[in-house]
Amino acid sequence: MDTMLTLMQIAALAIAGMCFALLGSIKLPLARKLEIDEGKVGGLVSVFGFTLIPMVVAAGFLVDLLGKQAVLGGGFGLVILSLVVLAHSRRYANALVAVLVLGTGWSALVNVLNTTVQRGFLIASGSAVLLFVLSVVLALRLT
Repeated sequence: MDTMLTLMQIAALAIAGMCFALLGSIKLPLARKLEIDEGKVGGLVSVFGFTLIPMVVAAGFLVDLLGKQAVLGGGFGLVILSLVVLAHSRRYANALVAVLVLGTGWSALVNVLNTTVQRGFLIASGSAVLLFVLSVVLALRLT
């Protein structure tokens, strides 16, 4: 068993849970901050969801080209970058780009996790599920 891959999987699962809950938990404060209506908030959520479609294909090619750990690391980097940009966004366009990058990073994490979960999670599956649940609960309680 690859210990580093297992640790990356556990961290990626926790981060993926928080990313998924993030937009739902901050949409009202974000709408007030950006002074946007509900339609544009829905657009942000939709952009996050639509990034899954091209990333399902792209993640496979990227894993073949760069390797699983590189794609996981890139996904982490994109998530961090997007959260920094989203936190400092003052305009809707900036927030839209940040959510697009957030969805891309999240999708990279999830698509790689789907292919590695059977190999690396045999020992760590209980703690990974616990981390996922805790991260979602924490993200929801921060609102």
